[in-house]
Amino acid sequence: MKIRLIPKDALKLLLAVVSILLIINVLGIILHFNFEGATITWYVMNYFDFNQEANIPAFYSAIMLLVSSVLLFLITYIEKKRGDKYLPWLGLALLFLFLSLDEATEIHEALIGFTRKHLNTSGYFHYAWIIPYGAALIVMILIYLPFFLRLPRKVFRLFVLSGAIFVTGAIGFEMLGGKVIEEQGFTVEYAIYYTFEELLEMVGVVIFIFTLLGYIASHSERIVFVLGESDKSGTEEKEALTSTVQDA
Repeated sequence: MKIRLIPKDALKLLLAVVSILLIINVLGIILHFNFEGATITWYVMNYFDFNQEANIPAFYSAIMLLVSSVLLFLITYIEKKRGDKYLPWLGLALLFLFLSLDEATEIHEALIGFTRKHLNTSGYFHYAWIIPYGAALIVMILIYLPFFLRLPRKVFRLFVLSGAIFVTGAIGFEMLGGKVIEEQGFTVEYAIYYTFEELLEMVGVVIFIFTLLGYIASHSERIVFVLGESDKSGTEEKEALTSTVQDA
């Protein structure tokens, strides 16, 4: 069986999913501020609001980060087979695996109380996890900068674009939302901030996945995963899954 995955089609599909999630999130916010006690408001806010945990948007985000990790592991395998440097790709694969687990389990939330206690943060640093994660981000960029600069120009530009979009949402709008929730509580302004926060994170990951698929397409026309065993003569393979990644 062959699975044809065209990067541009994947990009369109994932952006369509993000758009649907965005529309339902906005609908939930409208319902919350106009029909707070309604049953439908509870369901929409509980299952689709971007600010809730362990719901459909959170699950989607965790899965997309996991997909990114899988693609990075695949690139690691390809680079190793070609005899090229693969450890930077392996490091990125492990990083996105951690981010996926973090999105699913909210590991960073555990840092809020500890960081607030020791640094006495408030206002824009209401969500104090921003400080240790921001510091880790700076260190990672410094370590990976030579590697990023060696990438093909198109890949480098898309990496920068996806990363800038993701960080603007994850840290920039998180800071804005933190100040508002601390001073005003749950307001329309806060809802706008957390909506942009999650939206930009999703879009950033979508562009990143598109970039990884394009990179794979340019380096490996066919990747075969053998599920069965070869016969004694070695001329046949039983039950093989072939995944072909092609650019449009």
